[in-house]
Amino acid sequence: MTEKAILPLNNARITSGYKNESYHRAMGFRHFGTDMADLNRKDFAVYAPFKIKIIALGNDTHMGGSIIVISENPIDVHYGPKKGARRLVVRRTWLKCM
Repeated sequence: MTEKAILPLNNARITSGYKNESYHRAMGFRHFGTDMADLNRKDFAVYAPFKIKIIALGNDTHMGGSIIVISENPIDVHYGPKKGARRLVVRRTWLKCM
C-alpha cells in the first residue's frame, strides 16, 4: 500500500528552507528539511503527515526536544532523482523550555 503525505499545517509559514545557508552558519551543520510553523504562532500541536511509527523520543543536547518517526507505509514521492514510493524518516525538534 502506498500513501500520500499531507501538509500538516493549514496556515503555515516556512521558517527554514532546505539547505538554508543561514542555518548552516548558525547551527554548524546542513539543514536537509523544511521547517514550518503556525502563521499566527498560536498552534504548537504536532501533526503527522502520514501514518508513523515513533523510533526515538528524547532530549537532544543541541536542538532541544526531539522526536524521530518513520512512515509505516511507503510514501509516493513525485520529485528529485529518487522518484517513487519509499518509507520516509521525519525528525521534529522544539526548543527547550527552562
